[in-house]
Amino acid sequence: MKKGKRIIVMMMVLTMIFAAGNLNPVYGETTNSTQLSKTKVTLEQGKTKTISLLNNSEEVKWTTSDKRIVKIVSSSKEKVKIKAVKKGTAYVKAKVGTRTYKCKVTVTKKKQLTVDEAWEKLYKWFDEHNIDATGKKTMYVGKDGDGYLFQFYEDMGDHTATINFYTVNCKTGKITAMF
Repeated sequence: MKKGKRIIVMMMVLTMIFAAGNLNPVYGETTNSTQLSKTKVTLEQGKTKTISLLNNSEEVKWTTSDKRIVKIVSSSKEKVKIKAVKKGTAYVKAKVGTRTYKCKVTVTKKKQLTVDEAWEKLYKWFDEHNIDATGKKTMYVGKDGDGYLFQFYEDMGDHTATINFYTVNCKTGKITAMF
């Protein structure tokens, strides 16, 4: 008889588990409830990210707790596109009726380019500006203020002919021709 009761209890437990199959095991909410796609985001200065409001058909008011840190670029009922402006922490909020959904946004300082990244950026810039680098060489000269200095030259056998000097700003990536 005890074995029969155990089987019945197990069947009841399994039935309850299957009946509650649409529950989110982490929060206990149904998976079709309105929620943000992200509740925490980390972005580097200047980068953008889209956050979605899931399972929503009502009008939404998107706001940021600090416009100096996170800026709203565009928004709709379904999503918001944000841009990281300045190092710090702010909240992006979606207000639907009386409910408010929050996403914590941490903005980190923009990392500086390495010499190799600056070199790659310079060669892409050459391509974009139709500068023929065929048979020419580029040499890293050194750091010049906030930028890396590169010499673009041609090897003439007994001497070199400098074509130009370029700086790549290690903070912004901006390229400046010196001549």
